[in-house]
Amino acid sequence: AVLQLQKGGPHAGYAVEALGRLHEAAGAPDKAIRTLREYGEHRLSAESLRRLASLQYGTGDLEGAYRTLKGGLGTTAAEDPEFLAEAGDLCWRMQDLECALTAARGLAAKGKAREDDYRRMLFVMRESNPAEAFGVAREACGRFGSPAFINEVADLGEQLGQWRELELFLNGMGADERGQLERTSRYWGLRARVSGHLGRVEESVS
Repeated sequence: AVLQLQKGGPHAGYAVEALGRLHEAAGAPDKAIRTLREYGEHRLSAESLRRLASLQYGTGDLEGAYRTLKGGLGTTAAEDPEFLAEAGDLCWRMQDLECALTAARGLAAKGKAREDDYRRMLFVMRESNPAEAFGVAREACGRFGSPAFINEVADLGEQLGQWRELELFLNGMGADERGQLERTSRYWGLRARVSGHLGRVEESVS
Protein backbone atom coordinates (compact mmCIF):
# COMPACT_ATOMS: atom_id res chain seq x y z
CA ALA A 1 0.00 0.00 0.00
CA VAL A 2 2.84 2.38 0.82
CA LEU A 3 4.42 1.75 -2.57
CA GLN A 4 1.07 2.34 -4.27
CA LEU A 5 0.81 5.75 -2.56
CA GLN A 6 4.36 6.66 -3.53
CA LYS A 7 3.71 5.98 -7.23
CA GLY A 8 2.68 9.59 -7.65
CA GLY A 9 5.31 11.10 -5.33
CA PRO A 10 8.88 12.36 -5.79
CA HIS A 11 10.23 8.81 -5.56
CA ALA A 12 7.73 7.40 -8.02
CA GLY A 13 10.33 5.70 -10.19
CA TYR A 14 11.77 3.78 -7.27
CA ALA A 15 8.28 2.88 -5.99
CA VAL A 16 7.10 1.63 -9.38
CA GLU A 17 10.16 -0.50 -9.95
CA ALA A 18 9.97 -1.92 -6.41
CA LEU A 19 6.27 -2.65 -6.80
CA GLY A 20 6.93 -4.38 -10.09
CA ARG A 21 9.55 -6.58 -8.41
CA LEU A 22 7.09 -7.46 -5.65
CA HIS A 23 4.43 -8.51 -8.15
CA GLU A 24 7.00 -10.55 -10.03
CA ALA A 25 8.21 -12.25 -6.85
CA ALA A 26 4.60 -13.02 -5.93
CA GLY A 27 4.13 -14.85 -9.21
CA ALA A 28 1.96 -12.16 -10.77
CA PRO A 29 3.83 -11.17 -13.97
CA ASP A 30 0.75 -9.54 -15.52
CA LYS A 31 0.48 -7.15 -12.56
CA ALA A 32 4.19 -6.42 -12.76
CA ILE A 33 3.88 -5.65 -16.47
CA ARG A 34 0.86 -3.41 -15.91
CA THR A 35 2.60 -1.52 -13.09
CA LEU A 36 5.69 -0.81 -15.16
CA ARG A 37 3.78 0.14 -18.30
CA GLU A 38 1.37 2.46 -16.47
CA TYR A 39 4.31 4.45 -15.14
CA GLY A 40 5.51 5.09 -18.70
CA GLU A 41 8.11 3.04 -20.45
CA HIS A 42 10.03 6.16 -21.51
CA ARG A 43 10.60 6.94 -17.81
CA LEU A 44 11.89 3.52 -16.79
CA SER A 45 15.55 2.75 -16.18
CA ALA A 46 17.45 0.43 -18.51
CA GLU A 47 17.25 -2.32 -15.90
CA SER A 48 13.47 -1.94 -15.55
CA LEU A 49 12.96 -1.92 -19.31
CA ARG A 50 14.94 -5.13 -19.56
CA ARG A 51 12.87 -6.63 -16.76
CA LEU A 52 9.64 -5.53 -18.43
CA ALA A 53 10.71 -7.05 -21.75
CA SER A 54 11.70 -10.26 -19.96
CA LEU A 55 8.28 -10.44 -18.28
CA GLN A 56 6.52 -9.83 -21.58
CA TYR A 57 8.64 -12.47 -23.28
CA GLY A 58 7.95 -14.90 -20.44
CA THR A 59 4.18 -14.45 -20.82
CA GLY A 60 4.37 -15.11 -24.55
CA ASP A 61 4.17 -11.48 -25.67
CA LEU A 62 7.18 -11.43 -27.98
CA GLU A 63 5.83 -8.42 -29.89
CA GLY A 64 5.43 -6.49 -26.65
CA ALA A 65 8.97 -7.28 -25.53
CA TYR A 66 10.26 -6.14 -28.92
CA ARG A 67 8.33 -2.85 -28.75
CA THR A 68 9.59 -2.23 -25.21
CA LEU A 69 13.23 -2.67 -26.12
CA LYS A 70 12.96 -0.82 -29.42
CA GLY A 71 11.25 2.11 -27.71
CA GLY A 72 14.02 2.26 -25.13
CA LEU A 73 16.60 2.96 -27.83
CA GLY A 74 15.30 6.52 -27.90
CA THR A 75 15.77 7.06 -24.15
CA THR A 76 18.65 7.22 -21.68
CA ALA A 77 18.42 3.43 -21.43
CA ALA A 78 20.45 3.34 -24.64
CA GLU A 79 23.49 4.39 -22.59
CA ASP A 80 23.49 0.93 -21.02
CA PRO A 81 25.46 -1.72 -23.00
CA GLU A 82 23.45 -4.64 -21.61
CA PHE A 83 20.23 -2.98 -22.71
CA LEU A 84 21.65 -2.30 -26.17
CA ALA A 85 22.77 -5.91 -26.52
CA GLU A 86 19.35 -7.29 -25.58
CA ALA A 87 17.56 -4.79 -27.81
CA GLY A 88 19.82 -5.61 -30.74
CA ASP A 89 19.34 -9.35 -30.32
CA LEU A 90 15.55 -9.14 -30.22
CA CYS A 91 15.33 -6.62 -33.06
CA TRP A 92 17.47 -8.93 -35.18
CA ARG A 93 15.25 -11.86 -34.31
CA MET A 94 12.22 -9.79 -35.32
CA GLN A 95 13.98 -8.90 -38.59
CA ASP A 96 13.97 -5.19 -37.77
CA LEU A 97 17.34 -4.47 -39.36
CA GLU A 98 17.39 -0.72 -38.70
CA CYS A 99 16.65 -1.27 -35.02
CA ALA A 100 19.39 -3.90 -34.78
CA LEU A 101 21.77 -1.55 -36.59
CA THR A 102 21.03 1.28 -34.14
CA ALA A 103 21.78 -1.00 -31.20
CA ALA A 104 24.96 -2.33 -32.80
CA ARG A 105 26.22 1.17 -33.58
CA GLY A 106 25.57 2.19 -29.98
CA LEU A 107 27.59 -0.76 -28.71
CA ALA A 108 30.42 -0.09 -31.18
CA ALA A 109 30.58 3.54 -30.06
CA LYS A 110 31.10 2.34 -26.50
CA GLY A 111 33.69 -0.27 -27.49
CA LYS A 112 31.29 -3.02 -26.41
CA ALA A 113 30.19 -4.46 -29.77
CA ARG A 114 30.29 -8.24 -30.09
CA GLU A 115 31.23 -10.16 -33.23
CA ASP A 116 27.54 -10.61 -34.03
CA ASP A 117 27.00 -6.84 -33.78
CA TYR A 118 29.71 -6.22 -36.37
CA ARG A 119 28.25 -8.90 -38.63
CA ARG A 120 24.84 -7.24 -38.39
CA MET A 121 26.27 -3.82 -39.23
CA LEU A 122 28.07 -5.25 -42.24
CA PHE A 123 24.99 -7.14 -43.42
CA VAL A 124 22.90 -3.95 -43.37
CA MET A 125 25.54 -1.51 -44.62
CA ARG A 126 27.25 -3.57 -47.31
CA GLU A 127 24.84 -2.52 -50.05
CA SER A 128 23.53 0.79 -48.76
CA ASN A 129 26.76 2.32 -47.44
CA PRO A 130 29.85 0.35 -48.53
CA ALA A 131 32.24 3.12 -47.46
CA GLU A 132 31.01 3.00 -43.87
CA ALA A 133 30.93 -0.81 -44.04
CA PHE A 134 34.61 -0.79 -45.05
CA GLY A 135 35.49 1.16 -41.92
CA VAL A 136 33.35 -1.14 -39.78
CA ALA A 137 35.02 -4.22 -41.27
CA ARG A 138 38.49 -2.85 -40.53
CA GLU A 139 37.45 -2.05 -36.96
CA ALA A 140 35.99 -5.55 -36.52
CA CYS A 141 39.10 -7.15 -37.94
CA GLY A 142 41.28 -5.12 -35.61
CA ARG A 143 39.27 -6.28 -32.61
CA PHE A 144 38.61 -9.91 -33.48
CA GLY A 145 40.91 -10.84 -36.36
CA SER A 146 38.29 -13.20 -37.71
CA PRO A 147 38.87 -14.57 -41.24
CA ALA A 148 35.29 -13.54 -42.04
CA PHE A 149 36.11 -9.93 -41.29
CA ILE A 150 39.37 -10.10 -43.21
CA ASN A 151 37.38 -11.20 -46.25
CA GLU A 152 34.93 -8.33 -45.73
CA VAL A 153 37.80 -5.84 -45.65
CA ALA A 154 39.25 -7.28 -48.85
CA ASP A 155 35.93 -7.42 -50.71
CA LEU A 156 34.82 -3.92 -49.75
CA GLY A 157 38.28 -2.41 -50.25
CA GLU A 158 38.48 -3.78 -53.78
CA GLN A 159 34.93 -2.70 -54.53
CA LEU A 160 35.73 0.85 -53.42
CA GLY A 161 39.20 0.95 -54.97
CA GLN A 162 40.82 1.59 -51.58
CA TRP A 163 44.15 0.12 -52.63
CA ARG A 164 46.36 2.18 -50.34
CA GLU A 165 44.14 1.34 -47.37
CA LEU A 166 44.27 -2.32 -48.30
CA GLU A 167 48.06 -2.18 -48.45
CA LEU A 168 48.18 -0.65 -44.98
CA PHE A 169 45.74 -3.27 -43.77
CA LEU A 170 47.79 -6.17 -45.18
CA ASN A 171 51.06 -4.77 -43.86
CA GLY A 172 49.55 -4.18 -40.44
CA MET A 173 48.46 -7.77 -39.87
CA GLY A 174 49.87 -9.67 -36.96
CA ALA A 175 52.33 -12.45 -37.67
CA ASP A 176 49.87 -15.20 -36.72
CA GLU A 177 47.11 -13.90 -38.98
CA ARG A 178 49.49 -13.32 -41.85
CA GLY A 179 50.91 -16.83 -41.43
CA GLN A 180 47.43 -18.34 -41.70
CA LEU A 181 46.47 -16.26 -44.72
CA GLU A 182 49.72 -16.83 -46.57
CA ARG A 183 48.59 -20.43 -47.01
CA THR A 184 45.63 -19.26 -49.11
CA SER A 185 45.55 -18.23 -52.77
CA ARG A 186 43.13 -15.43 -51.85
CA TYR A 187 45.81 -13.64 -49.84
CA TRP A 188 48.41 -13.74 -52.59
CA GLY A 189 45.89 -12.75 -55.24
CA LEU A 190 44.86 -9.74 -53.17
CA ARG A 191 48.47 -8.71 -52.56
CA ALA A 192 49.17 -8.92 -56.30
CA ARG A 193 46.14 -6.78 -57.18
CA VAL A 194 47.01 -4.21 -54.53
CA SER A 195 50.61 -3.98 -55.75
CA GLY A 196 49.47 -3.76 -59.38
CA HIS A 197 47.05 -0.92 -58.68
CA LEU A 198 49.72 0.95 -56.73
CA GLY A 199 52.22 0.59 -59.58
CA ARG A 200 54.50 -1.91 -57.88
CA VAL A 201 54.78 -4.18 -60.88
CA GLU A 202 57.63 -6.32 -59.52
CA GLU A 203 55.55 -7.32 -56.49
CA SER A 204 52.38 -7.86 -58.49
CA VAL A 205 54.00 -10.43 -60.77
CA SER A 206 56.38 -12.04 -58.28
